[in-house]
Amino acid sequence: HIHQLSASYEAAQDRILLRINTHEGQVLQLWLTRRLLRQLFPKLLAYERSITLRDLAASNPEKTQGHSQEAQEELLAIKRAAVLQGSDFATPFIQQAQAPELPALLVTQVTFASTQPEQIGLHFEEILPSAQQTRGLQVNFNASVYVGLLSLLQQTVQLAEWDDIPLAANTPNAPNAPAADGASDMHLW
Repeated sequence: HIHQLSASYEAAQDRILLRINTHEGQVLQLWLTRRLLRQLFPKLLAYERSITLRDLAASNPEKTQGHSQEAQEELLAIKRAAVLQGSDFATPFIQQAQAPELPALLVTQVTFASTQPEQIGLHFEEILPSAQQTRGLQVNFNASVYVGLLSLLQQTVQLAEWDDIPLAANTPNAPNAPAADGASDMHLW
């Protein structure tokens, strides 16, 4: 159960550290490289689009069927803005004192693994040639937290100045989000 997310750009290593606080007190850490996000980000956005359109079609088929691509994109933007409006990007990431940090996972592969209705599952794996065994982590997001994660990653990628990663052009900035003026952490609560 995700309580809080944080993404920070680590300039010395030129990668992003994604931290996840759970309600159970665990802190999970994932290193995301520029190369991985360049390949992954379009898939994350496409998955968000398909899930959102599926949910809209299930609840209001008249809003999605027979509408143009532009109209569907407007519906997605409205839904995304509503989710971000209800998100808290101002609360600092709180390190759980009682939970030892698990070693960060250097993500080399991500698989979409939706196992539960209304959940978006991402399986992060660290597959290194020098390692004796593969490490992995399955994280399930509800649609709101998934949209917040995408917004958080978009802002951090912009902060990192990774201009070769295709970010959605029509995604509004999150309310109460810190400006990309050198601040290293942004949070979703």
